[in-house]
Amino acid sequence: MAMKSIVSACILGGALLLAGCSAAYRVEVSNPLPVDRIGEIAGFDAALAGDLSGKDFVIVGEDGAEVPYQKTHDGQIIFPATVKASSSVVYTLKKGIPSPVDTVAYGRMFPERKDDIAWENDRCAFRTYGPALVASGQHAFGYDAFTKSATHPILEDWYYTSVFQKKSIHHDHGTGMDAYEVGPTLGCGASGFVVDGEIVHQWGYQTYEILDQGPLRVSFMLNCYPKQVGADTVVEHRLITLDAGTHLNRARLSWTGLSAKAEIIAGVVVHKDNPDEYTIDTSAGTVAYADPMTLRWKPEGKQFTGAVFPAGVHVAFRPLTPSEDEAVKDGATGHIAGTVSVNPGDTFTYMFGTAWSKVHFKDLAEWDAYLHSAREKADNPLAITVTKK
Repeated sequence: MAMKSIVSACILGGALLLAGCSAAYRVEVSNPLPVDRIGEIAGFDAALAGDLSGKDFVIVGEDGAEVPYQKTHDGQIIFPATVKASSSVVYTLKKGIPSPVDTVAYGRMFPERKDDIAWENDRCAFRTYGPALVASGQHAFGYDAFTKSATHPILEDWYYTSVFQKKSIHHDHGTGMDAYEVGPTLGCGASGFVVDGEIVHQWGYQTYEILDQGPLRVSFMLNCYPKQVGADTVVEHRLITLDAGTHLNRARLSWTGLSAKAEIIAGVVVHKDNPDEYTIDTSAGTVAYADPMTLRWKPEGKQFTGAVFPAGVHVAFRPLTPSEDEAVKDGATGHIAGTVSVNPGDTFTYMFGTAWSKVHFKDLAEWDAYLHSAREKADNPLAITVTKK
C-alpha cells in the first residue's frame, strides 16, 4: 500500500509538472479602426505572461506560424500584429525555444564619426550629433535623415566605408543615401525652446543611454546641453523610439530645471529650392514636406519629411528670423512646426520621420495621407488582452 501511494504521488506530481510546463497565454489583439493594420508593432506588459515571461517562449499566430518578438527595457513584450479592419485576432504565447530573428531596428553611438548616434529600421535611418561635433564648432542642431531603399540594416556598412574607405554616403550606391541638409535648423523633427520669439536650439546631445537595440525596436535617451530659458537653466531629455515597419519615430520630451511655463517647438526645415511644397493640417496636427534633395547633391527624387502632433498643438509655417542668417545661408527658409506651452513636470510626445519618393510614396499627397493615418492609429491603438489558457 505504501509503495502504491508513492507511485501514485509520483505520477500525480509528474502530471502537475507537465501541466505547468504546458501553460500558455491567449493574446487577443483588437483593431478599433475600419482599416487593416498590417505588421504593426503591438505590446503588452510582460508580467501578464506570468512565469513564462522570464523563460524561453514563442508567440504563434492563428495559423500556427511563429511571430518574432522582443522584450523591451520597460518591461514590454512587443511583436508585429496583423489585424483586419474592425476585428480581432488571437495569438498564443507558449513555452518554447524561439527561432532566430533578423535585426530590423538598430542603432548605436559611432565614435568614429564625431559621436554620431545613428539609428534605423527597414524603411529609414536618422542621426543626431554629439559632443565631438559640438567641440568642432560645426552648427548642426537638428536630426539628420537618411533615405533607404534596403530593408536590412545599412548603418554599420555606411559608417565603416565612409570613415575608413572614404566612400561617400552622399551618393546612392544601391541602399540609399544622405542628401538631407540639416545645418543650424530643427532638421527632420528636432525640438527646441522658443524664447522672445526666437528658437533656442539644442546643440546635439551631451550624454546618452541606449535602451533597446532591436530586433524590432531601437530606443535611447538623449540628455541635451543645458540651455537658458528665462531665469532657468534647463536640460531637455529626449526618449526616441523607432519600431520596425514604420516611417515615424516617437519622441517623448521631458525637462529638468524648468520652474515656469515655457514654449517649445518641434518640426521640419523647409528649403529654398522647394519653398512651397508642404502641407499643414491644423485639425489633425500634421505637417508634411517634400524636400528637393538638391542643395548640395545630385537630386535623387524627393525626400519626404514630416511630423505628427497631439491635440492642442499649434501647427504653422514659421519663417526664419533675421537672427537665423546662418540657416538662410545654408538654404533654409523656415520650418513647418508645432508649438505648445509646457509646465514644470510635463512631458510632451510627438512623432517625426521621413520617406523617399524613389521607394515609398510617389508624391506629397501620399506622404500626407500616411501621416494622417499614423495620427488616427496613434489615437486608436491596438488593444491587447492577455489571459491564461
